[in-house]
Amino acid sequence: MLKLTVLVLAILGSAFSLPASNTSNVDVRIIGGSDTSISQHPYQLALYSNRRFICGAVLIAHNWAITTAHCADGWQISGLTVRAGSTTVSSGGQVASVRNVIFHQEYNRRTLDYNFALLHLAGSVAVASAAPVRLADEYRDVRPGEWVNITGWGRVSVTNEYPEILQVALVPVVNMYECLIAYPGYILTDTMFCGGLLGIDGKDASHGDRGGPVSFRGELLGLISWALNHGSPVLPDVYASIPSVRGWIRSVTGI
Repeated sequence: MLKLTVLVLAILGSAFSLPASNTSNVDVRIIGGSDTSISQHPYQLALYSNRRFICGAVLIAHNWAITTAHCADGWQISGLTVRAGSTTVSSGGQVASVRNVIFHQEYNRRTLDYNFALLHLAGSVAVASAAPVRLADEYRDVRPGEWVNITGWGRVSVTNEYPEILQVALVPVVNMYECLIAYPGYILTDTMFCGGLLGIDGKDASHGDRGGPVSFRGELLGLISWALNHGSPVLPDVYASIPSVRGWIRSVTGI
């Protein structure tokens, strides 16, 4: 498949990487969501660096997890842990250390293309309340209008309120053309897709914890990657597409 970058160039006339001045605006929240339980999303993980919550992640096998590369980038592996099987972000479930981090070989820090990192856990996640997710295969077509779940422990309001309880929001996949128009000057590729409740003021339900799951009926379609915190109801989330790297995941993990 041709990179959607070509389409960006054709539509917008030029394309640029995520500007460094905008990186502080990359949002990592679920606003407009509601409390949920780990029993509904048993693959949801919390990722920590030196016991500080930094991102979401997803359990894909009892000793493997996946998150976005920019979540794991820059941290000492020895300080990384995940919490599995808990509805609450700061207690419960099982905590497992990360043995190794494998970044996708084409990960680009500037554009967030191939924004994937596999976490090889030091031990097996055995807590009963946790279970690996089913991965979408490489032939899975993520269709505009398809409603997906996003989950995480990110901010739940513009006043920086962070929840203790796992949050969920249901949002539709957005046509890529609309996403391209919403982000002029940004590179969007075929390792990405978009979602959100566009045009609904005060409904930032499309924004979620980076690295966390984008799922449909228990199938992992993507990871929450980035969005711009402009307080605008017309800016969608950008998600990292699991089907686009399904072969890479299989080659590294055997899953």
